[in-house]
Amino acid sequence: NVIFNPVDILVGVLILLSGLPIYWIFVLRRPKLVDKFSRSIVLYLQKALLIVPDNDKQHD
Repeated sequence: NVIFNPVDILVGVLILLSGLPIYWIFVLRRPKLVDKFSRSIVLYLQKALLIVPDNDKQHD
């Protein structure tokens, strides 16, 4: 209840609002460094775990 716990409500709202700049920087703007890093991680995992099948059809 807002009337009995105004400090708790204020802390919750501040925590919620503190996430907005982080969302704006890392999700909406998405720096090229983060994009390049995530692309390289995806490629490494695909190669290491054999997730993507080969494109050559020589083994048919």
